[in-house]
Amino acid sequence: LEAAVATKTATKMATVKSAENEEIRRLREQNAALEAAAAAKTATKLATKAELEAMRAKCAKLEDDKVGLAAAAAVATRTKALAAARKAEEDATFKKISALETKVTAAKKDISKLFLQIAAQGQMEVCFVIDGT
Repeated sequence: LEAAVATKTATKMATVKSAENEEIRRLREQNAALEAAAAAKTATKLATKAELEAMRAKCAKLEDDKVGLAAAAAVATRTKALAAARKAEEDATFKKISALETKVTAAKKDISKLFLQIAAQGQMEVCFVIDGT
């Protein structure tokens, strides 16, 4: 009887031990799966964080480019304004020169007429031509 009880007890213990080992194996597998999932989640977080940093850097570069473009546009506008002012100045100078040339031409004609009047009065001989007049 004792041998039968001992055998039955040993069988129960072996069954319990086998069940415990199976439970331990299952828990280890579950733990490994959870650790792999956590590692994947961490990797995803790190990748997302790296993408975010890259986007921030890109935004900062775009802001720098925007400031640079605005500065270049301001320089271009100033250059255009200076060119327009220079052109207006040149046009005004050209008009002044044209007016002076007209006055000089008129004065030369007046001088020629005076010399011709003096010559007509017999006071001097006139033998020259001023600018074809």
